[in-house]
Amino acid sequence: MASAQALLPWPSAGGATAATVSIEIKVLIVDDDEDILRMAARYLSSRGLVVLTSDTPFGVSTLISRERPAVVVLDVMMPALSGEALAGLIGTLAHDSAVVFYSALDEHRLKELAAGVEGATYVSKTAGLAALHEVVNRAALARAMSAPERS
Repeated sequence: MASAQALLPWPSAGGATAATVSIEIKVLIVDDDEDILRMAARYLSSRGLVVLTSDTPFGVSTLISRERPAVVVLDVMMPALSGEALAGLIGTLAHDSAVVFYSALDEHRLKELAAGVEGATYVSKTAGLAALHEVVNRAALARAMSAPERS
C-alpha cells in the first residue's frame, strides 16, 4: 500500500495536539496531454500517492465510482468536455472526491472556476509538480478531516 504521511491536528496520547499518521491517498489525474499526464503521474507516484490516469474525460464518472479517489485533478481545457463541465458531473456522483483544477490558464480564471465548485481548489501547471503535490495533499487531508468514515 502506498501512503503519504501527514501531520494532523488531532489529539494523541499524552495530550499532544498533533499526530503523524500514514494514510493512503488515491488520486485520479484527467488530462488530454499525455506528456503532462505521464509526468504528473510519475511525480505524484514517486511521492507515495496511488495514481490513476485518464487521457479523456469520457468514462471518468465510472472510474471515480469504482476507484473512489480522494482527489481528482482536472485539466480545464480538454476537447469535447471541459474540466469545468466534468467537475459539475463529479459533483452529482455519490462519492465526494476533492477536485483540483490543473491548468495553464491565468490564476484569476482558475480561482473563479474553483469558486464555482464546492470544495474545489486549483494549481497552475506553470507552478510546477511540487506545487501540484502540495495542493493534492492539502485537498486530500481536508477531505479526510471533513468526511465521515468510508466503508
